Amino acid sequence: MLLACKGEIMIEATKKTNDLIERWIRAKKRVKDLKHEYNVADTEYRNVSAELGKWLIPEGQNDEPFNIWFGSGILQAVRSKIGEYTISWRIEPDGKDKHNI
Repeated sequence: MLLACKGEIMIEATKKTNDLIERWIRAKKRVKDLKHEYNVADTEYRNVSAELGKWLIPEGQNDEPFNIWFGSGILQAVRSKIGEYTISWRIEPDGKDKHNI
């Protein structure tokens, strides 16, 4: 098998060439698949953060952290002035209960 390189220059495909191209194809597909998985996970994370924030934060409370004990940790929820929610651990769970994440 011959591969065209540039213009009239031709190179012969070797087993190494084929192996490298096949590895490149697999790697490219894996990156595409992982990007898709990341996007799905990130969308779910954003959606559940918004739902949890709406459930946790009292109506009318903006820019003030709202904290709730969960297991041995404390979750903190904040709603920005534009209505976006941030959920984070204020105190990480200690790992001794079933809710350690």
